[in-house]
Amino acid sequence: MTRFATLDIGTNSQLLLVAERDERGDFHDLLDRAVVTRLGLGLERTGSLQLQTMEHNLDQIRVFLRLCSDMGVDKIAAAGTLCLRKAKNAGDFLREVERETGIRIEVVSGEEEARLTFIGVRSGLPAGMARPLVFDLGGGSCEFILGQDGRIERRFSLEVGAVRMTDRFLPSDPAAPGEIDSLRSHLDGEALVELTTLADFQSLVGVGGTVTTLGAMHLELEDYRADRIQGMELARADIDGLCEKLAFLSVAERKRLSGLDPKRADVILAGALIVQRIVHLLGAGGLVVSDRGLRHGLMQERFGPVAARDAK
Repeated sequence: MTRFATLDIGTNSQLLLVAERDERGDFHDLLDRAVVTRLGLGLERTGSLQLQTMEHNLDQIRVFLRLCSDMGVDKIAAAGTLCLRKAKNAGDFLREVERETGIRIEVVSGEEEARLTFIGVRSGLPAGMARPLVFDLGGGSCEFILGQDGRIERRFSLEVGAVRMTDRFLPSDPAAPGEIDSLRSHLDGEALVELTTLADFQSLVGVGGTVTTLGAMHLELEDYRADRIQGMELARADIDGLCEKLAFLSVAERKRLSGLDPKRADVILAGALIVQRIVHLLGAGGLVVSDRGLRHGLMQERFGPVAARDAK
């Protein structure tokens, strides 16, 4: 069977998916890995990628490519998201990656990111979930996709993300109450105002490292387990409780919490507050957690054209 890999270069992390395609065209995941690399660190303040973070991300791409080589991957597709759309010097990073590794990263638009995410998430949803509203919260942006029976009805991208909002609103450690209030006001106002135009969805589905981390924290997992995270439900009260808990802790104290990757400790509060405001503004009772996302959609889109055509 043929093996393929997709690489998601995000603002906060890199994600690698390796899958095998059988004779019927179905994909079987062999490796699914995420590493916090913080490519977009400082972007909100400077408008540019930092040299040290670019070098770190290039090194991680090399690590992933060695894994792909060891696993006998035949083809690789790579996509970049918000920080590579926004940074003034993104072209420098893209050219260096291609020169050093031969990998060409396709920088996708916010709407294309949303579409690919929906394709990936849909592949892991129960058959009875006919009208989901999916949101994918990353380090730099949040994509929203409303669909019906596999058809996308509406998609848009908002420039709110865990890294971006931490840089802008939560400079103190631990966060000051006034800083948290300012972030909530920003989210409830201009940042998430477009959510007031969304209605008539069956279920709210959350995707991305913040959402899966909140799920792992709620379950108090010592080691991350995708089989327990995929499809679990987080009630509004669960999310409110996690936000309240995180708000009083320093970064060092957060690092000791079960279910939280220490590398996410500095941005998890902003991410949790974004999730909280999304749930409240939509009037939802909670959300379903999905461990799938853009990397799965990219796999279907680039290496499974029939599935991609169905989703358009």
